[in-house]
Amino acid sequence: MDGPNVNWKLFSIAQQNIEGQTGKKMLNVGSCGLHIVHNSFRAGCASTNWELGNALTALKWLFKDVPARRESLVPHPSLLTSVIIDGLKMWR
Repeated sequence: MDGPNVNWKLFSIAQQNIEGQTGKKMLNVGSCGLHIVHNSFRAGCASTNWELGNALTALKWLFKDVPARRESLVPHPSLLTSVIIDGLKMWR
């Protein structure tokens, strides 16, 4: 992401290029990076029918009132390293 003028110019050029090649236009979701990511995530969830939004909302309400201390949420570096190494082994 760059400044808004650069973003809009890039969008305009890409819009003309895609319309010239396919005859279709891109969906304009705005120039704010946060809105772009949010709308992209929402569109991806809708296209996959995973209902991920419902799962995340349920998790939010499940853990909303859990009395956890911040230091208990941060894993020890050696534990985190072993988890990453085990995960990499699993994916090979």
